[in-house]
Amino acid sequence: GIDIDEVPASPRTIGAVVTSITAFIGSTSRGPTDAPVAINSFADFERLFGGLWVGSSLGFTVRDFYPNGGGQAIIVRIYSPETGEDAKPAKATLSKDGLILEVVSAGAWGNQLRFRSTTNVPDATASHYGLPASEMFNLLLQDGDAAVIESFHDLTFKDSPRRVDRVLNEGSNLVRFVGIPTGDEAIPNHTDPAPGNTIWEDDDASTGVAASVQASDGFSLVQNDFTGPGKEDDQKGLYSLENADLFNILCIPPYKLNAGGLDVESSLLGQAAPSAH
Repeated sequence: GIDIDEVPASPRTIGAVVTSITAFIGSTSRGPTDAPVAINSFADFERLFGGLWVGSSLGFTVRDFYPNGGGQAIIVRIYSPETGEDAKPAKATLSKDGLILEVVSAGAWGNQLRFRSTTNVPDATASHYGLPASEMFNLLLQDGDAAVIESFHDLTFKDSPRRVDRVLNEGSNLVRFVGIPTGDEAIPNHTDPAPGNTIWEDDDASTGVAASVQASDGFSLVQNDFTGPGKEDDQKGLYSLENADLFNILCIPPYKLNAGGLDVESSLLGQAAPSAH
């Protein structure tokens, strides 16, 4: 009782494989570390990784990639933190009263950040969240070098959809709240700036990164930062590219200063050669 119809299969087109994706790996002034990030323009690189930076040749290499016919690029940032007794932290922090914020990525770029907190939340808005206005605040963040300002309204330390850590985790490209709020934190309230000053020029109107917690750009890269012990198991450094979907050319811009100028160890190039796929 079974009828079988044999139908000829239609021809299947074999799609062309993209052969113009280049992976760049090295140090940048900001951005996520040990993670491949796809970009489509140098403007993307500026926004995510800080653009040209005298501390690394990678940005200049990416800049030249696009005018010379480059298409998609994959960027892997490597950061080598300072070590030793006087080592500076990788990430800067900002704090006032109960609000403690950590810059979202490593590097000295975070030292320029400032924030302003005010408590002028309308009663009607606060009641919508079942809270008194005295337990809510507004937050402004300024990234001075990039002239970027983020604004977050109606935040609280209490358990709420507007709890400060939840809102910043989902919406901020600059900072994260340190820890989990208990609800007992003191809400910071900045005053108006002195006459003639903007809110970002007055320490009573906004808060910057204290000198004691300023971050650094870390140490200069060495081969171990790419392929050192544990890097392969943790998929960090060069092995971060195992998490990239596809690339065909691997570029390691010169990072090592020696008698002949900027260079890359030949042994690293030997380990990197099989990585492009």
